[in-house]
Amino acid sequence: MNPLESCPFPAIPDGLTPDDTMSLLAGRIVRTEAEVEHVLHMVFEELTVSKITRVLVPPMLAPLIKSVRAMLAVSGLDAEYVQDCRDALEMLNTVHLTRNRIVHDFWVQSDVHPPTAFVRSAKGYVHVEQPETVWDLQEFIDCYADLCLATARVGAITWSLPAIRDPNHMWASMLPSNRETIAGRIKMTGAHAYEFTDTNFSDALRADMTASGEELRRTIELAVGRAEDE
Repeated sequence: MNPLESCPFPAIPDGLTPDDTMSLLAGRIVRTEAEVEHVLHMVFEELTVSKITRVLVPPMLAPLIKSVRAMLAVSGLDAEYVQDCRDALEMLNTVHLTRNRIVHDFWVQSDVHPPTAFVRSAKGYVHVEQPETVWDLQEFIDCYADLCLATARVGAITWSLPAIRDPNHMWASMLPSNRETIAGRIKMTGAHAYEFTDTNFSDALRADMTASGEELRRTIELAVGRAEDE
């Protein structure tokens, strides 16, 4: 199978050479990690207890992940929630290491491997022999897909923190969905779109949304009826 056909979102434009395709994927990876780093800054600020600590936010992603994981560990929040958040951040850290390989290493298109393969050239060494590292475009596609998944999971932490602390918060109704997302029980259908993989949860969520919609409809009808009576 052509590895380009396995990139679910967004589609790779037709007519690109493998080299241009790799560059496109690398660019998407860079932009997506910039997005998740921005989101993680918001999580850091939500977890800090004073304005003084907010100016100490780590300037790079790896130490930022480490700091947020440590802050969650001593947050006193629900233990299962904290563990799911820490697992999501560990996934992000793993993908970040792959991202660093893609962005900072020097990749050249192979002359002896399939046309969609790239060879990692030793960076900074001329006379030192290193084992050849060959990555197919699928490796770049997988990194992008995993980074999108990690971004969704970390984004849900941002939305869930106020609600996990205050059951009456305006975002409390979204907490079950956010916790499901943080736990990674989702399947990405787009760069910023996903569906839940637990069918029981999906069915219950759908039923709840239907009931809420029906209640809203009745409320509107009642309000309209009263207005007409007046």
